[in-house]
Amino acid sequence: MTRSISSFVALAAVTLFAFTPARAEEAASSSTSPSIDGLLAVHAGLTWVIEAPVPATGVGGGVTYQKTIAPGGFLRTRGILKDDIGIEGGVEYYGTSWTVFGITQSANVLQFMLGGAWNLWLSDRFAFYPKVSLVYRKASGDLINPGNSFDVDGAAGFIYKAGAIHLKGEAGLMAVRLGVGMAF
Repeated sequence: MTRSISSFVALAAVTLFAFTPARAEEAASSSTSPSIDGLLAVHAGLTWVIEAPVPATGVGGGVTYQKTIAPGGFLRTRGILKDDIGIEGGVEYYGTSWTVFGITQSANVLQFMLGGAWNLWLSDRFAFYPKVSLVYRKASGDLINPGNSFDVDGAAGFIYKAGAIHLKGEAGLMAVRLGVGMAF
């Protein structure tokens, strides 16, 4: 676990320090890359609750916000693929219940996420992305290990810009999410 947190902190530091303000301004002025800078999205989700005595799933939802920190990204292609790097934060709530030997139990999970996404644009409207997030999870209820924990979540997703509305979907290690948002 300590190794995962250290890896996350190293990735965040490299991402933040590799893109100085001068580098970000240069990338923004020289790039025509599409972006989802300022995307505020709400989503519904399905999660896996591994702390339950039996495998269980939960339903819930949340809200995320993504801020572009490197508008020009890493790629220097003049072709179809363009990219940008964003930091995304959010909060989610999931509730679940399960039955073991006729006894119904339940749990509630509140989690806060902060991570980085590499948005790869195939067109001005469609992108896919890998994302890594550090997750602080507060769980209560009939769990093996209720309480607070830190986890690392990886996910892959897509974004489709339909005018002012953005459709977003992702599948990760902890949840599957579908949402809608707008850039502000």
